[in-house]
Amino acid sequence: MLALKLTLVPLFLLIVSMSGKWWGTSIAGWLAGLPVVAGPILYLLVVAHGPDFGARAATLSLSAILASEAFNFAYAWTCRSRSWPLALVAGLITWLIAASGLSMLPTSPLWAAIAALAAVCVGQSFLPRSSALAAGAPLSRSDLIGRMVAGAVLTIVVTSLSGWAGATWSGLLAVFPLLGIVLSVSSHRAHGPAFVISLLRGMVLGRFSFAAFCLVLVFALPHQRPLTAFFEAACVAMFVQWCTKRLATAKNLKSVKSGVAAAQ
Repeated sequence: MLALKLTLVPLFLLIVSMSGKWWGTSIAGWLAGLPVVAGPILYLLVVAHGPDFGARAATLSLSAILASEAFNFAYAWTCRSRSWPLALVAGLITWLIAASGLSMLPTSPLWAAIAALAAVCVGQSFLPRSSALAAGAPLSRSDLIGRMVAGAVLTIVVTSLSGWAGATWSGLLAVFPLLGIVLSVSSHRAHGPAFVISLLRGMVLGRFSFAAFCLVLVFALPHQRPLTAFFEAACVAMFVQWCTKRLATAKNLKSVKSGVAAAQ
């Protein structure tokens, strides 16, 4: 179990982080939206505490999309005029407030889905705009090591505290914005606030596949073997991610054609 905690999430983060170099940016962008951090953590929670605990934690992980988007929202608006330490503090405080509010809601897939949908809608509508391109930034060795170490630390903390924190906070902490923090701070320092805003806006697209992953776990874990439930959830998440990528690509192509036609 300790070996899994130390290696499972860092291994997934390594694959996703290096996928752009290995297989190209299109594959990297597709993989980036998958639950590479929360998925393994939820699996370890099921192994440690059983399917019912895991289903409840998955419900809270679904609602925690709102808390993650709250972090992105606060960081994006703060970084426009403040340095990264102040933006990070603002984001973490906002995340904690949102997560505390979510912990008081009924543990219901309906409430969780409503919270997640509201977060995505707000993120798309009210995050600041940026013309910077968030793709193609080089990944340094220190960034890669930082992601893997942070992933291992988050896994150890959540799984170690799960018995004390219960399914509610275990599920919320499983979706702690680890990658959002690492990517935001490193990008802010290296490329500036416009790049960070573009990056955070792009993260909204991946919320749909994560929501699908959690919903499948909520309904499958009480009735199926854990490995089967997680396999089904992963397949559904990959399908949803493929669909959203295609829709986004089609929308971008349409916008480009419209711009060309207007220019002509």
